Amino acid sequence: MHTDNTIARYKARVVVRGFEQQYGIDYWETFASVVRYDTLRALLAKAAVKDLEIDQMDVNTAFLNPNCEEEIYMQVPDYFELVMPGITKHTHYLQILKSLYGLKQAPRAWFQLVKKEFAKLGLYPSSFNPNLFIGRGIYLLLFVDDMLIIGDRKPVDDIKREINKLWKCEDLKAASTFVGFQIERDRKNRTLKIHQSAYILRLLDRLGMANSNLQDLLILVGTVLRSTD
Repeated sequence: MHTDNTIARYKARVVVRGFEQQYGIDYWETFASVVRYDTLRALLAKAAVKDLEIDQMDVNTAFLNPNCEEEIYMQVPDYFELVMPGITKHTHYLQILKSLYGLKQAPRAWFQLVKKEFAKLGLYPSSFNPNLFIGRGIYLLLFVDDMLIIGDRKPVDDIKREINKLWKCEDLKAASTFVGFQIERDRKNRTLKIHQSAYILRLLDRLGMANSNLQDLLILVGTVLRSTD
């Protein structure tokens, strides 16, 4: 979804019924590579003050890259016989070789692969935040399959080129949105603003309040309301 609420692209993929998995049988450990918002704010502030580049990359079908370590089988999806005649849910099961979307361990398998490959590139996780990779003059913040890369132009371009050799990626150039935040920069004055206007407008539209009349809020920001007798 673009910041103007238009659809960026359509996606379709096979998703495993991970809610049927049982711990100790078809999965063991789980982990999701999400960002700490204080880390994000600190990096954006540093980029603004030092006038660094803030680029973004998106890995296409990221979870299909690592192998599935457990032995797991899934039901044949509907209409699979159109791709492979004779194979239906009544005659076969499919063994999962890659960490398909929906598997409880898929995000962890992807993160483990990223950490291994990034180490070869000279990028190592921060002790404060394992999803922040540092090295070669850049900072790379990982949010599942989205990467925010901060640094001077040449090292940023160099690392993007090498990541593109590892996985099929989409180079989104200068970041305008990341983890739901919109990023607006004034490079001349070295200032940066993050906000969620697009998300708020989508929420208002969904609740049927997009055309509501505006009203000033006569309460100071930060006021905490507590129940009383």
